[in-house]
Amino acid sequence: MDGYADEDSGLEMVAVKKAQRAEACPPGDVMIWRSMLDAANQPGKDGRPRLLLVDTCGGMATVALADGEEVLAQHSFAGRRASEDLIEVIAGLLAQSGWRLRDLDALVAVRGPGSFTGVRVGMSAVKGLGEARALPLIALSRLEVLAARVPQDVIAVLEAGRGEVFWAQVRAGRTVEQAVSARAWVVEHAKALGLAIVCEEGFGSALSGGLVQEVPVLTAADALPLALRRMAERMFDDPLLLDALYLHATEQETLERQRRHRDLRAAEAGG
Repeated sequence: MDGYADEDSGLEMVAVKKAQRAEACPPGDVMIWRSMLDAANQPGKDGRPRLLLVDTCGGMATVALADGEEVLAQHSFAGRRASEDLIEVIAGLLAQSGWRLRDLDALVAVRGPGSFTGVRVGMSAVKGLGEARALPLIALSRLEVLAARVPQDVIAVLEAGRGEVFWAQVRAGRTVEQAVSARAWVVEHAKALGLAIVCEEGFGSALSGGLVQEVPVLTAADALPLALRRMAERMFDDPLLLDALYLHATEQETLERQRRHRDLRAAEAGG
């Protein structure tokens, strides 16, 4: 990373480290800024926005640099090492491409759902970098990124562990509903809605009984089409209100869990 460790770069990296140690901002509604930093962050002379994209939500973390629709570089590493490696990976990609943070037009973060720690690390890093260089932020749902891989309305599904999945009903690119629920319940819900399920490669067999379409495992580069759309509309997220996306069970699913728990306790008491 020769040529990167100048005074400005050091400040930028310190900002990231500080953000990674900080607690997440209080949750709140996302405020959309249509005019944030219009003067300082217009796309380059060629009209193509330069973006840094970060996705640390899954078992594999990825960082990508894009010049318009072209992905210039992408690096993958173990998600469990995001807190140790993310800063170095970002610095390395910038150096490899001959860019610095000041050359970017916006920062893009996939804000979940996924690994609690991974999501937090990625969001904190992007917030820190944005603060260091006053760069606008674009935060995207990983479920919407997944849904965008297919042309039709779908139920997008990501593994949540313990027999549960994160899911979202996405119609015309917009999330209608989302939660974390039992796999079987989501399959039946998709059937009732007449929608196919889209999931990452290798997970389709766990969703038997539904119409399932698998796509390659998501990377940061997969967020680029949605990010470019947001960039064109000048729709940025307020960093003071922006928080990670942590999903909870639907009310129906919560009631079902409580029922199963009562039945189990009754069975234990009767035995």
